[in-house]
Amino acid sequence: MRDLWRLYNEEMKHDWGTPEATAIAKKMTPGQNEQNDEDPGEYDQEGDMAKTKLRTIVSAAKEMHDMLGTDDNLPEWVQDKITKAEDYITTVRDYMKSESEDGKS
Repeated sequence: MRDLWRLYNEEMKHDWGTPEATAIAKKMTPGQNEQNDEDPGEYDQEGDMAKTKLRTIVSAAKEMHDMLGTDDNLPEWVQDKITKAEDYITTVRDYMKSESEDGKS
């Protein structure tokens, strides 16, 4: 965990979505490129599941966005959850972008 925090503090100087941030996201997610040979069916139809989850995320985010006023105060734990959600989604997006760019090369 300390290594991850050090990596975050040292290297997270780039805007999300840039090639630099994508490379960092790959470093932060070791093992994501490894396929489990013991269960070849492990990677079946996850795209459909992911799209369903993303539709739910978009719907919930829009609903929350419409609930909030610009000057609303939020409990700290709510702010933390929103920050984590944004971080998780952008990290996965950057990883997937890097994978598709690697496949084009």
